[in-house]
Amino acid sequence: MNVLFVCGSVPRYRQLFYRRFATKVDQVTIVGPKIDLTRGIESQSFSQRNISTVLVESFKMFGIYKLKIKTRFLIGLIVESDAVVVNPQYKIIDFIVVSFLCLLTRTPVFFWGSDYKSLSIGF
Repeated sequence: MNVLFVCGSVPRYRQLFYRRFATKVDQVTIVGPKIDLTRGIESQSFSQRNISTVLVESFKMFGIYKLKIKTRFLIGLIVESDAVVVNPQYKIIDFIVVSFLCLLTRTPVFFWGSDYKSLSIGF
């Protein structure tokens, strides 16, 4: 099973979670910004046998942060994945796009929130 994570940052403290998760699946791909501008956390690129990290630039548009990632590249990652996990807390525009692309490609999408304010629905 291949799992794609699209998240607001890849902080050092979350690496243990990804490494443990990777022991249960074939491949984990993590997409996130190089620096999470909402919290100022720099993402940590790390690799393991079955973990790959894709760090991209982000920018602020109309007061909302957005990842600079090409839609075709994102579709390619989604199509190669058996499931997509998103954390919509900080990059809501990107997660709406990811959710829509998952719906079009019939890829299961799961929302992972870190507090009570997070969206908790799935397709």
